[in-house]
Amino acid sequence: VQRPCWLFTCPSADVRIDRLKVAGGEVFAGLGDSLAARVSEWLTGFPDFSVAGPAFQGRATTTVSGSATVDSGGGLRIQLRMPGQQIVALSTRLEQWHAAAEMLADTLLVRLFRSSPLDAELPVRVLPRDPEGLRSFLVAEKAFARADWYSAWRGYGEAATVDRTCALCFWRHAEVARFFVLPPDTADAAEYRARVNEFPTNYQTLIRAELVPLHSRLDSLYALAQRAPTFLFGRFRWADELLHRGPLVGQPRLRASTGFTRATEIRRDFVPAWEHLAWLWIAEGNERDATAALRTLDGLPLPGAEEIGMRDLLRVAYAWRFLPAPLAESQTRAALDAPTGHANEHLDAGARYLNHFGAPVGAVWLGEQLEARGYRRISAMLAQVFGDLSVGRPEQALRVLTRAVTASGDPGLEVLDGEIAAMLLMFDRDSIAAAATWRQVDSRLGEISQGLPANLRPRVAWMRAMLAWRFGGTPPTVPADIPAPLAGLLEASDAAARSRFTEALAKSQSLLRLPANSLGDPCLRTVLHLLRAEWQMRVGQRQLADQELLWYENSDAVGFPDGDPQPMELDWAFGTLARWWRVRLGTSEETRCTLAREVATLWAGAEPSYAARVDNARAIARSCPEPAS
Repeated sequence: VQRPCWLFTCPSADVRIDRLKVAGGEVFAGLGDSLAARVSEWLTGFPDFSVAGPAFQGRATTTVSGSATVDSGGGLRIQLRMPGQQIVALSTRLEQWHAAAEMLADTLLVRLFRSSPLDAELPVRVLPRDPEGLRSFLVAEKAFARADWYSAWRGYGEAATVDRTCALCFWRHAEVARFFVLPPDTADAAEYRARVNEFPTNYQTLIRAELVPLHSRLDSLYALAQRAPTFLFGRFRWADELLHRGPLVGQPRLRASTGFTRATEIRRDFVPAWEHLAWLWIAEGNERDATAALRTLDGLPLPGAEEIGMRDLLRVAYAWRFLPAPLAESQTRAALDAPTGHANEHLDAGARYLNHFGAPVGAVWLGEQLEARGYRRISAMLAQVFGDLSVGRPEQALRVLTRAVTASGDPGLEVLDGEIAAMLLMFDRDSIAAAATWRQVDSRLGEISQGLPANLRPRVAWMRAMLAWRFGGTPPTVPADIPAPLAGLLEASDAAARSRFTEALAKSQSLLRLPANSLGDPCLRTVLHLLRAEWQMRVGQRQLADQELLWYENSDAVGFPDGDPQPMELDWAFGTLARWWRVRLGTSEETRCTLAREVATLWAGAEPSYAARVDNARAIARSCPEPAS
């Protein structure tokens, strides 16, 4: 797609393939343009450089020129040259010009990655040196650009196995593992971090950003995106961090749209950016832009069979976010019944992910369908639990969770049952039976702790201590082996109980930096942000309190959510409550109106204890101007 200069400051490309000069016998009109266009098309799709054809009118870092000579017998000789490089030449028959152009493009491609005028941008020092390794790497690069994660992951792994000098192979392998939702491989990280100085400067920034706390990482990635606006991975990684983890430090995920959009401008066919844009717009409830992103994806190369389920997940999320329930149900049934290989894995995770997409009704419905089909029944029940909490049905959520405990015999879910009851009492007292008291919930937690495995007892002790701090009781003795994050929040809560709220905020600050897999309890992060929002209010920082309450927008996953409960799922489950708190904080009028509409919609089918709040949210929404279309 050629971009006229009025759309951007001025379009640019790394490589332009000029029209070839044609000489000799009779040829069809436009052979020079057709050859150049074929070469540029064959070179398109690699994430580290952009290629433009002969019609391109913008700036290019380097230009490939060439010629084609046709003899009287129909023979064709093509020559191509990059500045500072030897001529690449091939002789064939005129009717074979397509294949000849592709073969020459492959030769140019190797030269681009080995030694070229783009050396300052391309990571040539950390590429495979072995021809077989380079071949696997280049196949993986194309797969990466079309979001074919499994093929890319396998290809980078093969390239690294063949040629361990390829530090970039290890870095890309780790990158794809993140998008493919695989556990991080410390061996990959050790390989590329040990050779970080051999990478180009922009890559060095990306690698070093991995090692700093989230807030500093976002700052570093933003600075990189500004400093190197055409570096695809800089824009994309900054946006990716914002989307998934920015809300944990008070940065709204909506800002990620800028980075993803710029990534699509740098590489129009870069499928990962379009998938992330579709994800973001669905979660934000922006039907127009979500529709546009999905339509664009439909026109781009399809990923492999292992990833097609991600498209199903996005379409199911879209259906539940924007379409009438009967139509959403029909489309979801069709996706469930389709023989799409790995799609069930994505849709199973999708049942729980629907809570993130602002469609908890869909999470409950899909969870019920999966449970009835006997497909990962416990995970399907958890989708219902978190969905019911989000739509204001905590009593129903706890009933389903009790069923899950009975069906699984999992003591971790029994602990979660008690923890959720405690969290509702601490932060949403109106939502549970009026007769409930903190001592009753504490007693229940004490019963649960009897006979628990040693690794689960600290969670119960921590939550009992939190209840005591909250309601003025005497905290129980906390075991010495309690995980440090839980102990840290207890220490901060102790300060808050003595009305030392500034100290409580300072003591809990470091907990914001913790990755999801090191919290010690899936409930910790939800409790942390709700408490910090309260403490910010107590010191008169309403804006900072509002930023704390953005945390529920995160999608900080540890693998697909189809196993044990993840911190982000508790965050989403309490996200509607957080929205209501933000309405009461009195943020900007536009934000307040948007949040009030969301609360009124999400709690529309809530249990009776939510009726007054739903009425208030509807009244606020009615007083607001109609939202822009």
